Amino acid sequence: AYHSLDVAAVGAAWWAADTGLRTRMASLLGLAMDEARALMLWLLAVHDLGKFAGSFQALSEPGARAVDARLPARQVRGTRHDSWSVEFGARILLPDTPDATMLLFEAVASHHGRPAAVQTVPGRGYDESDLEAATAFVAACGPALGLDGDAGKAFEDIERAQRATWLVVGFAVVCDWIGSNTRWFPYELAPMALDAYWRYVALPRARAAIDAAGIVPARFASGD
Repeated sequence: AYHSLDVAAVGAAWWAADTGLRTRMASLLGLAMDEARALMLWLLAVHDLGKFAGSFQALSEPGARAVDARLPARQVRGTRHDSWSVEFGARILLPDTPDATMLLFEAVASHHGRPAAVQTVPGRGYDESDLEAATAFVAACGPALGLDGDAGKAFEDIERAQRATWLVVGFAVVCDWIGSNTRWFPYELAPMALDAYWRYVALPRARAAIDAAGIVPARFASGD
């Protein structure tokens, strides 16, 4: 959960610092600036739902011990977490999320250089407790980020979504790259409320990270 907020915080910091980026994104989506920001931050916050799957949690030693108790070993390996993200998104978001938003969600879920493959064996590699945890996170991340409850679910323009996918996924890739760098976002083991982590940990680190990464265009002072 913390990593997802780190990535969303990078998006928030970059958005605030780069007028050209936010203007272009809002224009492509046909949204007001604050609506486009809310949509982008929500998408970034839910970009890695597949990491709630037992198959991903088993990659760490403590996670492997916990997962071994509830998932057969044959279900744990062989599927990438971005595939689980697409499946979790379909199960959690699809019932009341417009097709345009789902298209953008699948784009940000595919942030590792290629479209995420659709898992062909539903439920393989995770159990209902994993899905419940991801569902709870989706419900909590909007309020934690200070977003309206309908952020992400009110965007219905499929043609604009199709045109915006390249910029949206590029934005997500860079935000994930920066948010995954442990030099800027070291692992946090202490449990804390998501809104507290967002405000006091993720956002300050993100502001420093985008400065260090050098992704914001330089501003030149105008001469006389």
